[in-house]
Amino acid sequence: MAVLFYAPRVLAILLAVFYGLFAFDTPLGAGFLVHLIPSLLIVACVAAFWKYDLAACIAFLIIDVAVTVYYSTWASASHFLLITVPYSLICLLYLASYLAHRGGRTSTPSPTPE
Repeated sequence: MAVLFYAPRVLAILLAVFYGLFAFDTPLGAGFLVHLIPSLLIVACVAAFWKYDLAACIAFLIIDVAVTVYYSTWASASHFLLITVPYSLICLLYLASYLAHRGGRTSTPSPTPE
């Protein structure tokens, strides 16, 4: 259960570090900070929704769709795999963590046989 709890959080932080490495490709200063925005957004989502798996799932789904549309990653398989798939995987892991935490139960009880 602990693995499922920490897996999306660790993967998101690793993704933030990976994207943050690209900021070092620019000169230090304003360009460096602008290139750190995606990494800071990921870290902010993880920190803000640490205890709220469903909210984190929705946040990463919104980021996933926005990044896919804005950068047109569907046009290239390599771009899609490197940029879109990690967000989707993080979203699915948060959803799995949420469902495991709830025990996979729905909010309405099932009828009991008599």
